[in-house]
Amino acid sequence: MKLSKKDQDQHEQKSEMGDGHLNPIRAFFDPKLAEFTVIYAATGTPRHIFPIYPAILVKISAA
Repeated sequence: MKLSKKDQDQHEQKSEMGDGHLNPIRAFFDPKLAEFTVIYAATGTPRHIFPIYPAILVKISAA
């Protein structure tokens, strides 16, 4: 599928915005979660989850 120049530009603009927030968000992490080897994070719906190590979640979320 070939994108038009307009669609390419819009995609690039959206990609540069990262996760869609114009300003950094405050992220919090419950320290009790660190007691687990693996935790599961949701990606929008209860059926869309992924496993992740707590330390990695803290690092990528800047919590």
